[in-house]
Amino acid sequence: QVLTVNAGATAAEWAAAGGGGGGGDSLGTVTNNDLDLSTGNFFEVTTAGQTLTFSNAPTVFDFKIKLTGTGDGINYPSSVTFIGGTPPISPANNATITVALYTLDGGTSFYSYLTSLTTQDTSFNYLVVAGGGGGASRDIGGGGGAGGLLSGTGIFSSGVTYTITIGAGGGTRPNDGLKGAGSSFVGGSLSFEATGGGGGVGYSSTNDEISGGSGGGGAGSSNNGYLGGLGTSEEGFNGGLGSSSSNTTYGGAGGGGAGGLGVDASDGRHGGVGATSSITGSSVYYAGGGGGAGHRSSGNSSLGDGGLGGGGSATASLNTAEDRSGTANTGGGGGASRSSSSDSDDGGNGGSGVVIIRAFNSANTTGSPTITTDGSFNVYKFTGSGSITFGSS
Repeated sequence: QVLTVNAGATAAEWAAAGGGGGGGDSLGTVTNNDLDLSTGNFFEVTTAGQTLTFSNAPTVFDFKIKLTGTGDGINYPSSVTFIGGTPPISPANNATITVALYTLDGGTSFYSYLTSLTTQDTSFNYLVVAGGGGGASRDIGGGGGAGGLLSGTGIFSSGVTYTITIGAGGGTRPNDGLKGAGSSFVGGSLSFEATGGGGGVGYSSTNDEISGGSGGGGAGSSNNGYLGGLGTSEEGFNGGLGSSSSNTTYGGAGGGGAGGLGVDASDGRHGGVGATSSITGSSVYYAGGGGGAGHRSSGNSSLGDGGLGGGGSATASLNTAEDRSGTANTGGGGGASRSSSSDSDDGGNGGSGVVIIRAFNSANTTGSPTITTDGSFNVYKFTGSGSITFGSS
């Protein structure tokens, strides 16, 4: 059979030309990630971060690859040109997609003409960041912990509405920072819920809101310094340890970040570093911890910097609380206050959270997300609560 079709043909054009394997599918052989195209026209592959190769292609040939996801991606030969110029997102864990390819020149070049997704579902990437914790007030307090950060790949079901909630940053109360609110992406069988960041520990305080997505920083004390709060597994890190009045580093520690521990007061009291994500097409830090504050007059009165990813830096009381706050829609923890007297000055508020979805398909949304494109992909950035629905409802 001789087929006449232009490179990059659509599925309909390919089928009209006689393609599509009218004789039925024959399971081919895969050896060391190489698909031997002389052995069949249907291949089953489990993703493992590998790069596929194709060998022994007939002059004109079409074939299908059924990919089963494990959470790892897969790479294709540079000779493949995909619809829209970008390979399909690798299937999520235990999900499958089928990619159909053809060649007209014996395997020098390959073109995709169809990607079918199981049960009309579609792969997507997600980033869910909760609100950061507030920084401690007065002085010798800890920075707020960053909001919890979750990211990964999932499968949308067509017609299902997914509810998105954006968590607010935590505020402050006398001495202490307060825990941030959680952010979530929930619908159907999917539920991704990030935990709000812990509040910073304040003067003479045993803050009951110090643990969270990332833990708030510990405060200084007359003994050994207060411990920081605990972070949540897979979401963030613990806050740092405060320092006692007998040390020159007397004061609070940094709040934990999504990418690292809050720094102890004895080591600089900086907020923990956040984590990077390229879900929008550019690498951006999210969920940095807030900086802790030293004592106003004794020892080292240094002020900790906020961690990369929107963490607020600790500042002296002549600055407003807004100057210490975590950056909005990053989940950054608030910075602590260093007062000029025993009066309490509010620590910085935690930064609000964010939810970002990246998918090949277009969707209906509520809540007015910012919608951009990156290559063939749509990027939906929610800075306020809303919903998203793919396919007909």
